[in-house]
Amino acid sequence: MSYRLLAAPGVTLMKDVHLDSVDVDGIVADLHSSQAAYQQVIAQHGLTEVPTHHAGYLYELLTGRVLLGEDCRTELTVDERPYYSHVKRAIDITLLSLSLPFTGPIFVVASLMLWLESGGPVLSWHERIGQYGEPFQMAKFRGVDAGDGRENATSVERLIQKLRINELPKLWNVLKGDLSLIGPRPKALDFSPELFEEETLLEYRHYVRPGITGWAQVTHGFAVDEARRELEHDLYYVKHRSAALDLLIVYLTLKNVLSGFGA
Repeated sequence: MSYRLLAAPGVTLMKDVHLDSVDVDGIVADLHSSQAAYQQVIAQHGLTEVPTHHAGYLYELLTGRVLLGEDCRTELTVDERPYYSHVKRAIDITLLSLSLPFTGPIFVVASLMLWLESGGPVLSWHERIGQYGEPFQMAKFRGVDAGDGRENATSVERLIQKLRINELPKLWNVLKGDLSLIGPRPKALDFSPELFEEETLLEYRHYVRPGITGWAQVTHGFAVDEARRELEHDLYYVKHRSAALDLLIVYLTLKNVLSGFGA
């Protein structure tokens, strides 16, 4: 199939396009744009059998991300899905209960190792943005990224970080309902990158509970450091959240952890 791209990021707008002389199966265009150059073309072929697709739809289909404009704004429709949140919460509690025989001993051993090595508290607490923008205290094992003000991590802390079990105390937040097993990565309260002058899209991101793992982590790596790309992934998850997508994230999380992707 061949598509003539009328408007897309990084593509020069075509002028004086005559589709009658071009064999195409469809048109991909920014349907929200007011550019007359291709609005006229779309109008001319609106009643023909040539389908017209919004560039944002195709972008989501091919990349698993929501298309953002140059000003990082977009039109986003988020369904309520009232039963999904309750089902997801029930699944979180069920999986927590099933994992306790495995995670419990790991938690005890890691805590004991940290305490024997240097004493003091084995957990660190960090204020994060939760669902609907409500703040909460998130638990982690102290370590190289614990933000406790120490420049050097101990050998046990580095080991815990390398094995990725420093995230294990977050299960307490899942039990409390602050976190879900799957959702956008929880952000600090001072998370206000210059990229987002408007808060609208961040409000969409906080429409669901943040999670221990999520679509951005399994597709872009656990060490996500590109704010725009991460937001595109998070908005895609919020828009398309479903049991099938959650199962895919669980599978990719296990695969990525075992392979070291994004470490």
